[in-house]
Amino acid sequence: MPADIVTGRVDALIVTALQDELEAVLALGDGGRDGWREARDPGGFPYFVRDLSNDRGEPLRVAAAWSGRMGESAAAARAQGLIEELDPGCLAMCGICAGKRGEVSLGDVIVADRVYSYDEGKRVAHHGGEGAFFHDI
Repeated sequence: MPADIVTGRVDALIVTALQDELEAVLALGDGGRDGWREARDPGGFPYFVRDLSNDRGEPLRVAAAWSGRMGESAAAARAQGLIEELDPGCLAMCGICAGKRGEVSLGDVIVADRVYSYDEGKRVAHHGGEGAFFHDI
């Protein structure tokens, strides 16, 4: 597949946290991986695009990419660059932690109207104690 820069807007952008998750996305649709076209963003990082039909037979252009490394920051940075490049109608992130522990399960689809981070902050050590972690939302 020749790699190029895709021009124009996509309807949906899927960003995965793991390479294996991207491979699972690329296996979807008629022809599996062969149905996807590899492209490169201005930084030279690969992503994949394919045209699908929705339930009404109308065209739906989908792009998929791996964040390049695990973690919230990597996924957010990769998504931001592709959002600027592809102007997607919606963003789906696979493998990104979401939902309230104990109330969601692996495979659940989480639809968010707000996204926030709750794991950055600082750890404060107490003399002779466990210390504390101050979360930064």
